[in-house]
Amino acid sequence: MRTPPPRPPHRGGGSDRSAPSAPVMVGFMLGFMLGFQSSFQPSVQSGFQPGFQPRARSALWGFLPGFQLGGAPAQAQGLDLKAVVELGNVPSAQLTVPDFNLIETHLTGRIPTLTATFVQRMAPEVNGLVSASLRQEIYQALTSPDLYRAALERIQWRQAGGVGFNPLYVPTLDDAYLTFEDSARSGFMRVGQFELPFGYRTSTYEPPLSLAPVPTPVTDFLSARGAGLYQGSTFSAWRDIGTLIQWQSGAIGYASGLVNGSGPNRMDDNGAKDVFLRLDYRASQTDEIGLSMLWGNEIAYPSGFTQGGIPTDRRRYGLHARFSVGDSMALFEYMLDQRLGLESLPRQGWYLDMRQPTGPASAIYLQYAAFGDANAAGGRDYEAKQVTLGGTQQLWERANMRFEGLWRWETATGMAASYGRYLATLEFALSGAPLAPERRKEFLSLR
Repeated sequence: MRTPPPRPPHRGGGSDRSAPSAPVMVGFMLGFMLGFQSSFQPSVQSGFQPGFQPRARSALWGFLPGFQLGGAPAQAQGLDLKAVVELGNVPSAQLTVPDFNLIETHLTGRIPTLTATFVQRMAPEVNGLVSASLRQEIYQALTSPDLYRAALERIQWRQAGGVGFNPLYVPTLDDAYLTFEDSARSGFMRVGQFELPFGYRTSTYEPPLSLAPVPTPVTDFLSARGAGLYQGSTFSAWRDIGTLIQWQSGAIGYASGLVNGSGPNRMDDNGAKDVFLRLDYRASQTDEIGLSMLWGNEIAYPSGFTQGGIPTDRRRYGLHARFSVGDSMALFEYMLDQRLGLESLPRQGWYLDMRQPTGPASAIYLQYAAFGDANAAGGRDYEAKQVTLGGTQQLWERANMRFEGLWRWETATGMAASYGRYLATLEFALSGAPLAPERRKEFLSLR
């Protein structure tokens, strides 16, 4: 568990400029919130219908006033803008039970993600970070009415064919925190909204199903025919608001935290805090094994937010390990998640992720992931397995390329599906620091 590295020096052209001032951060936040508030239009429709209509253009323009109000130059130190361009095939969500073995895919091109990250060193041992994004997919638990309605709209769009330009974007505040470093203890304290370090960052373009809810034809089908929306995941990739302390003592690493338990961009809704703990034994800089857990209470909305929530206790556990042989690296995680009183059996999933550098700025990777949930959509016993093979290459200091193939097998009571997805992506650094080569890009860091 390492102390976050200091911010690299400014690399922009022209004269050396100082880091953006506090008004820039305020302007950025204001611009983002203006975009967030104006990007959705409420709807009174009922049933399996979208709850609001995203307006990607108004959300994008909401970002810009933040930069203009703060007066931040495009290449100011501390401000990074990134975009991803994707070309590939997408499996159809127009499914009926007799045709589950006949899933079709169609070619699509899109810009799935636009991200802005602002970093400011507030003092020699204090860093601040704010990150916001526009995303077409929702790889997180539906912890608020806005996210729930957005997910409904995306399912309807995919079931209507989902061909052509996807106009659906979700503006979201990803991270907003201060980090207080303690070099004497090789640790830090973090306060704000952040992703809990439950496990590792993996190699693949999308997170494994076991970590985060990736929409699939079968989960869309279960959502359309069940009570509420179904997300197949243990939700180990979890953002929340709270405090985290992480430090290292010899070969033992520790992390502990208190969070609201309500998810990102949402204040505590039950008056109780969730407890996060992580313990690792590190045999070397790259080899370790450890345990993680997140205990707490939450207000669950299994049928959506049109009805009152149900107080429940939630338990998440994880076993993780990483090891290296030469330049090769392997990651492993096994996870359990259960809402006591609502689910008779825990959700469970695991993955094995292997990566091999092939050059100074390139690598290939292979991942196997599996997930199972006997409680899915009223007890439909959903299971998914997938194999992913891909490679990354840095084209120049501001662009990384990825090629990836994914093969997935899904089953639920009375149905089965299998299909492949193939894609190519380009990640661009539009401003700020250049991109790191993909072979080194946070592969060893905690989530």
